[in-house]
Amino acid sequence: MKPERSPGSGSLHRLLAEQLNSLEMGNVMIVGLNPEGCVEIFNEAAERITGYKRDEILGRSWFETVVPRERYPEVWQVFHRYQSADSGEDKSFWNPVLTKEGRERYIRWQNSRAGGGDEFEGTISFGVDVTDQVLAEKSLRDSEHQYRMLIEQSCDPIYVVQAPTRLVLVNPAWERLIGYSNAEATSPEFDFLSIIAPESRAFILDRIAKRARGIPTPSMYEFRALTRDGRTLDLEASVVEIQWKGAPASQGMYRDITSHKEAERKLRLSDRIYQRVGALVVAAGPDGKITYVGPSVKEILGYEPSELMGEAWWNLTRIDPDERASARDRVAGMAKGTIPVPKAPYEQLMQHRDGSSRWILWHDTAWPDREVIGVGQDITERKNLEQQLRQAQKMEAVGRLAGGIAHDFNNLLTAINGYSELILTDLSYTDPLRREVEEIRKAGDRAANLTRQLLAFSRKQMLRPRVLDLNTVILEIEKLLRRLIREDIALETDLQPDLGRAKADPGQIEQVILNLVINARDAMPQGGKLVIRTATVKMEKAETRKRPGMRPGPYVRLTLTDTGCGMDADTLAHAFEPFFTTKEVGKGTGLGLSTAYGIIKQSGGCIYVFSEQQKGTTFEIYLPCVQDEVEPDSDPDRPATHDHGKATILVVEDEEMIRALCLRILRLRGYSVLEAPNGREALAVAERHRGAIHLLISDMVMPEMGGKELVQLLLPSRPEMKVLFLTGYADDSLAGSLLSEVDSSFLLKPFSPRALTAKVRDILLGSP
Repeated sequence: MKPERSPGSGSLHRLLAEQLNSLEMGNVMIVGLNPEGCVEIFNEAAERITGYKRDEILGRSWFETVVPRERYPEVWQVFHRYQSADSGEDKSFWNPVLTKEGRERYIRWQNSRAGGGDEFEGTISFGVDVTDQVLAEKSLRDSEHQYRMLIEQSCDPIYVVQAPTRLVLVNPAWERLIGYSNAEATSPEFDFLSIIAPESRAFILDRIAKRARGIPTPSMYEFRALTRDGRTLDLEASVVEIQWKGAPASQGMYRDITSHKEAERKLRLSDRIYQRVGALVVAAGPDGKITYVGPSVKEILGYEPSELMGEAWWNLTRIDPDERASARDRVAGMAKGTIPVPKAPYEQLMQHRDGSSRWILWHDTAWPDREVIGVGQDITERKNLEQQLRQAQKMEAVGRLAGGIAHDFNNLLTAINGYSELILTDLSYTDPLRREVEEIRKAGDRAANLTRQLLAFSRKQMLRPRVLDLNTVILEIEKLLRRLIREDIALETDLQPDLGRAKADPGQIEQVILNLVINARDAMPQGGKLVIRTATVKMEKAETRKRPGMRPGPYVRLTLTDTGCGMDADTLAHAFEPFFTTKEVGKGTGLGLSTAYGIIKQSGGCIYVFSEQQKGTTFEIYLPCVQDEVEPDSDPDRPATHDHGKATILVVEDEEMIRALCLRILRLRGYSVLEAPNGREALAVAERHRGAIHLLISDMVMPEMGGKELVQLLLPSRPEMKVLFLTGYADDSLAGSLLSEVDSSFLLKPFSPRALTAKVRDILLGSP
C-alpha cells in the first residue's frame, strides 16, 4: 500500500479541493479521492449522510473507514480499475457505505477521473442517497420470492392475471387441474378465455367489462372451465386485488366443484321426483348450515327456499338449545364420514313458519363434498291419528274399568240406600236418629248419580233408543238451554230442514246437549256466541281417516261451536276422560264430557272435539242415518192381570245382601216370594214349585248362568211369567234382544224399596 498523502497534494489542486468542500448541493455528496484512495474532498452533504466531520475524514483512507475493503472488496477493485486511462468501467454505479454509527446506506454515484493525460490523479464522485429505494426494491424482490414459494406449495389452483386477461403466474396445482404448464399459460400468445367454457364466456366477459369501468363485482363466482384435454369442469373462483411487480393484478383461486354440481343436478332431479309425492329435500354441510332446500318446504313448513339458505338446520327443529351442540357434532360427523348415517328412518319434530309443529320422517344420505342430504315426509296427520287412536284405546280401557267399578259399587249402594229407606219408614219424624239416616241416604243418592255417569261413559247404561228427528229434540229443549246460559251469550240455531233420522234415546241425547251447552257457557266467562247446527252429511273414506272410529256412510251431524277460551293440546287430549276437569274444586265432577262421549258411542255414533286457545271450541256429533219413520214417544197401556200383593215372585240374585233386601221389601208388601242365589238353583226352585210364578226378578249378570239364559230356559214351561231384570249396567245386544223377545223390564241398581215395589206393581198390573 502506498503511503497516505496529505490533503491538497498531487494534481488535485488545493483551490479545487477547497471549493468543492465548501460547495453545498443539497443532498448530493461530493467525495474526492487521491490515487491512494484517501479522502481529499468531503462536502457538508457527505457529512450529514455518513456522520463523519470533514476534519475527521480528510486524509484518511476511504476504503478503511466509509467503505471497508474487507467488507466491500468489489468497490476497491472498481477504484483500481479507474487507475487505467483506457478503463471501460461504468462511470455510474451504486454501492453501500457505512456511517460513523455503523449503519449501512446505499449511494448512487456518478464518477470521474481527476487530472488529465494518462496519469491517474484520483476520482471525484457525486453521490445521492437511494437507501429507501434500494430497500423497497429488495423487499419487493424478497416478497415476490416468498409469494411464489407460497402459491407453488399451495394445494389450491392459484393464478395471477393482468391487463385484463394476461396470465403472469400459475401454480402447479393450477397446472394439474387445467393441464397447461406455467410457461404455456404465461406466454404472450396464450388466450386466457380459451380455458372458459362457451356457456360461461359471456358471464366472464361481462365481469371483465364491469371491472374495467370500475363497477364492483362479486369476489366469488362460479363458472364452467375447459381443460387442455377437453374436459368440462365446474369451478368456484375467489378473486382478490394485488400488486404484481409494481402493477395492479388479480389473484384467483379455483375450487373444483364438479362433483358437487353433478350431485346437485341429480339432487334437483330427485327433488322434482320427491316433490310429486310431497317429500322435502334438505342438504346441510359439516357446519350444519343449509346448502340446498327443495321447493316443497313452502308447502310443508311455510318457508321460501331462499329464506333458509345458510341457516343452521336445527333452527327449524324443536331440539332443546342444550342439545344443539351434540346435534351439530352429529351432522359434522356424518358429513365427514366419521359417524355412520342412520340406516333406519327417524322422526323429528320441526317448526312451521306460523309457529305450529310438523312431524317429519327423515331418510339421511351422505353425499360428496362432505354434505348430508335428508329426504323428509310429512307424517303430522299420521302422528295425530295415531295419537287419537291411542287416546280412543285408552278411553275404551278406562270405560271398561269404570263400568266394572260402577257395577260392583251399585250392588253396595242398593243395599245402603235400600236399608236406609227401610229404616226411615220405621223411624218417627221426631226420632233423633232420623237425621243421621237421612244424611246416609243423601250420600247414597249422590253416589248413585255418580255411578250412573260412569255407566254412561262406559256405555253400559240402559238406553231406550227410538227413531227420532234431532231438530225436534233441539227445539223442545231450546227454552231450557236459553235459561242455562247467561244473557251475555248469544244462542243461535241453524237447523237443516228435512234432516235425516237417527236412532237414539232422546232423553240421553238431551243430556248430551245440556252437558255440551253448560261446558260452552263456562268457557265464555266474558260472554260470546254459541251456535248449534244440524246437517245430513255423507262421509267419504278420505274424510273418515281424519276421524278415528268412523265408517264411511250417511250421518246426521250435530255441531256445537262456541267463541270461548278454547283448549290447549294437553287439555284437548284428556277432554273426554272421566274426572278430568279444568274447573275449580267443587265446581265440576269432570264427568260431563265423558258422559256425552259414552252416550254417543253407545248410540252407535261418534263425537269429536276441535279447539285452539282463544279461538273457541267445536264439538261434532255423528249419528248414523236410518230409513225408519220417527217412532211415537210411548207404548200403549197393557191390561192388568194380577192384583197387588197376590202374586208369586221368584227372586234370583247372586249378591246375598241384594237378594235379602228384595225379599224383605216384597214380603212387606204381601207378595209370596221364592229365592235362588243363581240361575241353576232358580231352575230347581221353579221345578219344585207347583203353583204359578207370576214374576221373575233376576240379576242380569251372574256366575255360571246369566239372566238371559235363565229366562230362555224357564219361559217354555211358564209362558205367562213376566220378567224384571236387575242390573248395574246393560249390554247393548242383550238389552235389545230381551226387550223384543220377552215381556220384560229393567230396574237399574241402585234402586230404592219404593222404586222396586212400584216397578213390580206396574209389571203385574200391565202398566208400561
